[in-house]
Amino acid sequence: MGKYLPVIRTAECGSLNRAAQSLGYTQPSLAYIINNIESELGVKIFFRDQRGVTLTDAGAQRLIEPKR
Repeated sequence: MGKYLPVIRTAECGSLNRAAQSLGYTQPSLAYIINNIESELGVKIFFRDQRGVTLTDAGAQRLIEPKR
């Protein structure tokens, strides 16, 4: 779970800024981590807009059933 904790925390918080603060990261570094995980998995995990982030269907599926 450690590698994906930033994704899980971001999903819980619904905001990159709040998730970054709770993890002790800056917002740009958290966005970089999430972008790398999205690239690794080959799916977009979050919809991003001015109000925050929400999980995509693919992102929710990956959190519920992680790829082995």
